[in-house]
Amino acid sequence: MNVIGIVALALCIDAAQEEDSSKALAEIRRVYADGRDEETVLLVDRALLDAGSPQGELHFWRGAALRRLGRFQEAVVALDAAITSGYRVPEVHLERALTLAAQGNSSLADYEMDVARQLLQEDPERLGRFEHRWRDREPEAKRFEARVRPMVGYDTNLVGVGDDVTLQEDVDRDSLYYGFVLSARLALLEDRGKMFGVEYVGMARSYPDENSLSYVDNGLSLFGRAPLGEAVDIQARATVGEAFLAEEGHFRTLRSIGPGLLLRPAAGWELRLWASWGMVDYYTDAPEEQDRDGDYQQVGAGVRVDLGDGWALIPSLSYQVYDAEGSDYDYREWQPGVVLSIPAFWGIQASSSVGYVLADFDEPNSLSGFTQKRRDRRAVAGINVALVCLEGALGFAPSISLRMEDWDSNLDAYEFRRWQPQIDMAFLAYSF
Repeated sequence: MNVIGIVALALCIDAAQEEDSSKALAEIRRVYADGRDEETVLLVDRALLDAGSPQGELHFWRGAALRRLGRFQEAVVALDAAITSGYRVPEVHLERALTLAAQGNSSLADYEMDVARQLLQEDPERLGRFEHRWRDREPEAKRFEARVRPMVGYDTNLVGVGDDVTLQEDVDRDSLYYGFVLSARLALLEDRGKMFGVEYVGMARSYPDENSLSYVDNGLSLFGRAPLGEAVDIQARATVGEAFLAEEGHFRTLRSIGPGLLLRPAAGWELRLWASWGMVDYYTDAPEEQDRDGDYQQVGAGVRVDLGDGWALIPSLSYQVYDAEGSDYDYREWQPGVVLSIPAFWGIQASSSVGYVLADFDEPNSLSGFTQKRRDRRAVAGINVALVCLEGALGFAPSISLRMEDWDSNLDAYEFRRWQPQIDMAFLAYSF
């Protein structure tokens, strides 16, 4: 085949691909207009696999459909991906405003609506339609929501010490487990981006092979948020937590309080700064030097960066100082980490995380006969895969996760590797 023939063939292929992309986009628009939002999301996911498709507009239709499905967090990610892909039409900002308003984030929703108004200054007819949709938007996030997340998994090291460490009682160090997380949030006040409410999070986990380590952990929090400007929110939280073991009863009480700042310096960027102070009381008998009762101070920072096309990177760093009654547990700890959120493909949403812990203890440890200070270096990695393609049929999206902890220490007792595979599913139990 001569050069002219090759060029002609390439042009024919490009034309055919462009025609296919146009047909796919037309079908997505038609299905969305018919109100078939779940089908819209699936069609977009399939079209995104075609590199020649208009990625920005596809992400826009995905975000618009997810908003109507009530999957607001996913909708924001998709709309941000549309913007970073260069699709900056006023409709993107309107959809983002409607989504944020549904989440209760009034200040940022108003900002997005103002951006849409600025883009439509020379088109009053279109602006009027936008204003009508804005006035008739869906109500804000529910005042009360309760969610349940059943789970089943396996833990290869329940006690958190090396395999060769002799324990006071003969216990199984690994076991299947099952349980659930129950969370409930009640907004007591919502007004112009300000929010004040109460939140409960409870976890119950049962170990059939070692029932003595089965537990229930409850946490009750007061939280508040208020905007300081268009791109800055101040936050605060106070928490009381109580944990109980199946056989020993009351195990631990935790009290903490702390402020936070949420900053949005640019589209696709979100920075969170936070601090907390807390006190912990344990109710188990232990030698004086192993008394874990104490208080702590902690500061941290995290940033979410939307990389486009549904990718997001979330690095974080925290520092904690713990002052315990027993000398074995006085320590200073750094925790760097990063989470990578991966775009959904074929109805599967994945994320992965890695972290590292550097903990240096202040006093010689009793397990070493008070001759060595404990030094821990722990690596943590995890992956989570959510089958969002099943959410329409089941009413929830099952998730499969795997977490690995590799503990390294200068004391042999704290050297071990721990694996935790888990299957869970989260769904809305009640709201009003």
